[in-house]
Amino acid sequence: MLKWRRVSPVLDAEQFFAMAKILVVEDDDHQADVIEKWLTHEHHKVDVVSTYADGKAMLSTYTYDAIVLDWGLGLKE
Repeated sequence: MLKWRRVSPVLDAEQFFAMAKILVVEDDDHQADVIEKWLTHEHHKVDVVSTYADGKAMLSTYTYDAIVLDWGLGLKE
């Protein structure tokens, strides 16, 4: 006879489908919007900021699984 046991806690739909928490640091509004929509469509939780300073502030407050960073942003600030 098989015994079933719960290995993980019960998750609600939002927790179940959320793949990763991602910070997007991009100063181009259109580019940031495209990236945010794509990642959100793939069920990731996304925070978007437009400056290096705001990105640092978010990193000091929250934990992220990944960061999408505009490499040219550092040259402007």
